[in-house]
Amino acid sequence: MILEVFIDLPSTSISNHDLFKVPVKEYHVVSKIISTKFLPPLISGRNIFYLFFIFGLFFTPVVLEAAAAALVIALLFFLFQKPTPHFRLVHYLIVGYFLSAIITFLLSGQTKNELSKFLPHFILLSYLPLSIWAHHRKDLQTKRWILWIITAATFAALAGIINHFLGKDRTTTTFGGYFTLAALMSWSLPLSVGLFLQTETRRIYGFILILLAQLLALWWTFTRSAFLGLFIGFGIWFVIAAFLKRSIKKPDIAKWIISFSLPLILLLLIFFSRDQRINPFSPSESSSSSTVDLSSGRKGIILDAISILKADLRQMNAIKLLFGHGLSSYRRLVESPWASWESDYLEIMMNQGLAGLIIILSLYFYFLKAVWKGLQSHSLLTNGVAISGIIFWVMSFFTLKLVSWHSGGIFLITLLLLEHAPSPPE
Repeated sequence: MILEVFIDLPSTSISNHDLFKVPVKEYHVVSKIISTKFLPPLISGRNIFYLFFIFGLFFTPVVLEAAAAALVIALLFFLFQKPTPHFRLVHYLIVGYFLSAIITFLLSGQTKNELSKFLPHFILLSYLPLSIWAHHRKDLQTKRWILWIITAATFAALAGIINHFLGKDRTTTTFGGYFTLAALMSWSLPLSVGLFLQTETRRIYGFILILLAQLLALWWTFTRSAFLGLFIGFGIWFVIAAFLKRSIKKPDIAKWIISFSLPLILLLLIFFSRDQRINPFSPSESSSSSTVDLSSGRKGIILDAISILKADLRQMNAIKLLFGHGLSSYRRLVESPWASWESDYLEIMMNQGLAGLIIILSLYFYFLKAVWKGLQSHSLLTNGVAISGIIFWVMSFFTLKLVSWHSGGIFLITLLLLEHAPSPPE
């Protein structure tokens, strides 16, 4: 199989014999032709960015950051093109989010040593060039992206399972902590289910193993926000499929039962867990007299935020209220073992003020509109993408999602998949 990578060249097939007859032109340059048995054919120079971006999300932040940097450079070229690309509301919101971060960085007196705090904003900027490319391609094969995501998620899940049996209390993948793996599994599981429901061949038996691996990896992270998101997401999917769209047909009922048994298996695992954080009804050990904090410190974090905001109001500190206390403000404002404000909305309010909060709420409103459209699709795969969007949104109330560098990448890929949804099978 031939992988052809082009720079500003249409994705057309070139034989090895014809390769030596291709003239080198200023705007039509063949960069590489590589033989491979593992990657899909005809990956253009544009699609390679999507592949690197997805690979970086699952395996190494170095690749993700390199892909984001290249995409930001590509954005600068777009801005100086004639005619200028058409920008939509979501593009202006993301640019506004970035500019808001610059303003709060300058007003709060942060130094150049803290420039790394801009990483989540740079990652989110990658959406602009990716969406512009996607807008100009009528043959955008987003199903291929989903296959990449599911394949990468399967390897990440296997790494998580291995790490669990190696003795980790809360398992991880090849990088990051347990929440990184939870974010990836809660993203990939609905996509895997959607493709599983849409598959008619014997490959469905392989999908069952993939689904179980991803579920176990998610379980061993013991991340409650991901569990809650999964229950809500799959609950909405069941109600829509069974009662609103009535799309559960008798020939496919076995696959639907397998799919919706996943949250039931997770519920059983929670019920039999002896960890009171996971199962509040579990009997406490006699040797332990302390009360378990079911909020995992979030109650104290919220109280700290309220105290700081009250002080800003008393002092009529309009700058802090409008533009926040600076990027990654929690560690500078509060002495605590926690690293952040543990919620997208609280994090952005404290870091970038009301201006940043309004932008983030607008981005989520746009995102949820795309999710709603995806739920109405006749494509089960698109429904799965929409459910992963719901899980993402639910988790955003309990931890950092859109405003984090890693999950911000998940947000933009999910949004692109919803905007350019794969067609239902004929």
